[in-house]
Amino acid sequence: MTARMSGALAVDFGDGYEIKRGDLTGHIEYRRPPRAVYACLRCGTQEGPVTGPLAVRRFVDTVRAVHATRCHPAAPITERQAA
Repeated sequence: MTARMSGALAVDFGDGYEIKRGDLTGHIEYRRPPRAVYACLRCGTQEGPVTGPLAVRRFVDTVRAVHATRCHPAAPITERQAA
């Protein structure tokens, strides 16, 4: 089976803990916030990195579609054998 890969989305979910008591119950306190980056294998550019839970959520939801509007491939995608 042949698969085409056009980009790589890397997400680090961070390191945090949920507050269980008090006024901030349910709030997550981060020691290391979530972050994400997208690398396009077609044109060689990188989108991001973005940091923070809301920014990462928005980025992951939209990066492929947004990048596709400005992607100008330097060379066609090479086909790779799937593992």
